[in-house]
Amino acid sequence: MHSPGRSSSQESNNETDHCERGMDFRELSIAYSLARPADAVDKEKRRSIDVHSMSFFTDPAGEPFPSFGLRNRAMKLAYPGAWKGIQNMVAEDILDGRFQLTTKYGGKRAKLQAVDGNLIDTMYVDKRRSAAEGQQEDQNARGNTLVICCDGNSAFYETGYMPIAIRAGYSTLGWNPPGFACSTGSPCPEQIRNAVDVVMSYALNVLQFHEKDIMLFAYSIGGYPAAWAAAKYPDVKGLLLDACFDELLPLVQLHLRGHFYAVTSMVLKDQECNLRIAQLLRHYHGPIKLFRRDEDEIVGKRIGSKYFNSTNRLLRLLLIYRYPAIVNEDTLPVLDEWLDCYNPQAQSLWLKNYNKMCPNCPEVFEAMHKEFHEDGQDFFPFLYGRDWALHVREHITIHLADKYLTTVNGKHNTILPVELLVPPWKHE
Repeated sequence: MHSPGRSSSQESNNETDHCERGMDFRELSIAYSLARPADAVDKEKRRSIDVHSMSFFTDPAGEPFPSFGLRNRAMKLAYPGAWKGIQNMVAEDILDGRFQLTTKYGGKRAKLQAVDGNLIDTMYVDKRRSAAEGQQEDQNARGNTLVICCDGNSAFYETGYMPIAIRAGYSTLGWNPPGFACSTGSPCPEQIRNAVDVVMSYALNVLQFHEKDIMLFAYSIGGYPAAWAAAKYPDVKGLLLDACFDELLPLVQLHLRGHFYAVTSMVLKDQECNLRIAQLLRHYHGPIKLFRRDEDEIVGKRIGSKYFNSTNRLLRLLLIYRYPAIVNEDTLPVLDEWLDCYNPQAQSLWLKNYNKMCPNCPEVFEAMHKEFHEDGQDFFPFLYGRDWALHVREHITIHLADKYLTTVNGKHNTILPVELLVPPWKHE
């Protein structure tokens, strides 16, 4: 990991070849830094988070963690976008994407310095000016919301999800993780957390967005920094997780066998390397939307006639934590049956049938949740409902699953339709 005092030659060695071919990242001055003295930083907007409470470093089995070198190599395998060979292969796409963001959308590039000294390459597209230019009312409202994009393990802000948020009308901030393109460092969990922290702090202190006007939009492994940022900045407007998983170990069990499985599983016993997204979501009580693909071959896999999708596991764990009196061993069978259906029309029909039996159940549930919150309780976990009739709890379970999850037709790399990028549903 780089320290703030590293030499310019060390920094240069971490720049990719295509940055050296005419890219001006090293000539950019640092627009914002968290590596300054503490008294120069807005402390209120850099709230600390108790990582130990999130079980990052504890090993319940009491087994020794793998060596730092093995962990580093394993995390690099999880982030092929940091491989120089991959970056050289897509160098032209990166350059073209950056050119489009700056010329077509008026993007402004900025160099940020994380607390560990890493330099993070970012791109910002401002849509707030649309309000002054008399654009449509809906467009104005969206432009006042900042979407921070957290891309997948082999994508860059230049080639990733930024254009979706921009075309949807939002102000948009993209960033490259440590080791990706011109960002320095290595994509280990700590450095990734530091990177998204300085991106969030930049959005609050320099771009001047309020926390309540920021949405985090993540794809695949990008769900990890997005979930961490939501936990640290709990007043963000919403969290959109596309094709994400609950943690890495179940994916390894799904796809790997033999020696590779044994080595990777040993590394993932270190809870930090396991990227426990579901655990992080316990620390964010705001609106969340999950998207899953019906033919996802990365976070999902078909074994015989059965299709497994890790986004389903993420939804189950989220609902179990947030609504433990409703979503539990009694209602999980009906939830799993609903999740096994990947036809949105069939899922809607399922919910309509429940609504016919008890048309007022969702409204009564929402009223009780509002009362629960107004009584001074935290939003979650919501503790009412254990004594409700089973068919009512099943109804509310499917109602909640339908609000939290949207199924999209396609494989893992299928681009999310622009029209789905809206603020997540929330309890009123």
